[in-house]
Amino acid sequence: MDVAQTTLESMTTFALAASDGQLFAGRAGGLYRSPDGGASWEYASGQPGEEGMIATTSLVACGRDIFAGINGGVLRSSDGGGTWFTAALSNPPPLVVALALSPAYEEDGALLAGSAEDGIFASTDRGVTWRGWNFGLIDLNVNALAWATPSLAFAGTESGIFHSRNGGRAWRPLPFPMDLAPVISLQLSPDFGTDGTLFAGTEKHGLQVSHDGGETWGAVALPVAGEAVNAMANTAQGLALTLDEVLLLGRDGGATWETLRRFPDQTGLALLAQGDQLVLALSGGEVVTLAL
Repeated sequence: MDVAQTTLESMTTFALAASDGQLFAGRAGGLYRSPDGGASWEYASGQPGEEGMIATTSLVACGRDIFAGINGGVLRSSDGGGTWFTAALSNPPPLVVALALSPAYEEDGALLAGSAEDGIFASTDRGVTWRGWNFGLIDLNVNALAWATPSLAFAGTESGIFHSRNGGRAWRPLPFPMDLAPVISLQLSPDFGTDGTLFAGTEKHGLQVSHDGGETWGAVALPVAGEAVNAMANTAQGLALTLDEVLLLGRDGGATWETLRRFPDQTGLALLAQGDQLVLALSGGEVVTLAL
């Protein structure tokens, strides 16, 4: 397996996205981009060290549209990161820790933003304006989002998992065992429409899986038990996920697991699948590209 590594000044990297041939990294020191697959990096939305530079905690992209979650709002670009605009969400400002695009984003321009303490916000005009959509969401500490169909979305929270059947306008709790919460990552099966499989990464109880859209749950046997499942990504070879110090690849729907990489004393915080490559962001600031 070929490995290339670039260090981002030893600053924690929280999120990854790709757009217009560029790789974007959301990190503690702001939003960075790489035009060469991670070999070199530059500050994406201003100049390093400028006043107002704030942590970027989540990223999503579709085509040349890029969205970055920050404290108080969402940065958006519609030209592959050439220019950026800030959309404020509310006052007091929420910390946006999760973003999800509608599966029909190119047609409906819809996306959701999950915040650390203020619930979920929604935009239906490609991130220009936002409003709170928290009806039925009794836990406003949202850690992860997953959007299955234009109408069906999931939210992982400190107390469990909620789902919406009307595109995020109203939420209802799923019967996820509360003693396994918090849920810090979510990943849909590539064939969710037919197999109804949803993976939930927990903070202390490993990986949980549902094969009926979240109605029933069971534990997935991983090579390393009892660790946080911080991030997941679907690859052509199977489901990739990061534990506290290990990157795993699950084949056959998670029936068998392979250790792709160990990173002692660090935590894998974000994953991005790109064709036959997997990009991994580590807590120490490194962005590692692995050929699968």
